Amino acid sequence: MKNQRVKLTVNLVVIICTLAVSLTSFLYLTYAWFSFIDFQTTDIMAIQTESGAEFNLKYFVKNYPGIDSTLGYPGPNSIVLAEDRITVDDYATDFAPIAEDPMLNAEEKIIMAAEFPGLCFTYALEVSGNFDENKIVSLLLGDYAAAPSTTFYDTTTNQGITMAKAINIYANVFDGSSDITAQANAFVVNTTPVDLFTRTAPYGPTNLTLAVDDLTLATEKLIFIFTVEFSNVSNTFYKYSYTSSGRQYYAPNATGDSNVYKNLDFAIGLLKIHVANAS
Repeated sequence: MKNQRVKLTVNLVVIICTLAVSLTSFLYLTYAWFSFIDFQTTDIMAIQTESGAEFNLKYFVKNYPGIDSTLGYPGPNSIVLAEDRITVDDYATDFAPIAEDPMLNAEEKIIMAAEFPGLCFTYALEVSGNFDENKIVSLLLGDYAAAPSTTFYDTTTNQGITMAKAINIYANVFDGSSDITAQANAFVVNTTPVDLFTRTAPYGPTNLTLAVDDLTLATEKLIFIFTVEFSNVSNTFYKYSYTSSGRQYYAPNATGDSNVYKNLDFAIGLLKIHVANAS
């Protein structure tokens, strides 16, 4: 399979909401992650809501393994030998503040390009506050965008192929007072993660639940960890079928490749942290 550069473009918005206060009354964080959109706030490290919660977005430093200038690290299923797989050795050093992300340029933008299928980008969203027991804290995908190709078309739908079909999103949450290195490592090396993003439409919105913590004990910090992966699963592959009216039509085919996704974007427009009372 030929390596093809695919831009993953994401604008990340994080909002905290509770039952007691309306959503619009909160401060919010907008972060241009993988995107061409500028920051809407300069302070991304200590966003504080009326409820006293704080957000700290971090990137996995091994997103940049430095192998042939590749961006994104190979997922555990892309490497045969377990000892060669990317691991989390120390959460404190392996996850760094997003402001230190080496792909953050002078215009406060991050542009990432996955060279080939199977590459991953992992992030941790630390949420600090006084979370009482019997609370349910959830990470939700609010909306997304994956503009369809104007060159390559799906023979089944007769629509432009979108990057959404080739995106996997994995997520988990754990208590910040636990062994966070062990928890993060178990997430990164998991060879049987559940893909939570199964949409193929070019646009959202959606309130897709990515991770939920149903608290039985009070805690002061929760860590939501999530990965965006350019899928290398054969059910995302396409094979050329025919050309009509200047459009190239491709059929889903496990013996095909991922070349149709070249230069397509995928954007997460909204991520929400929702806090509610347990029923």
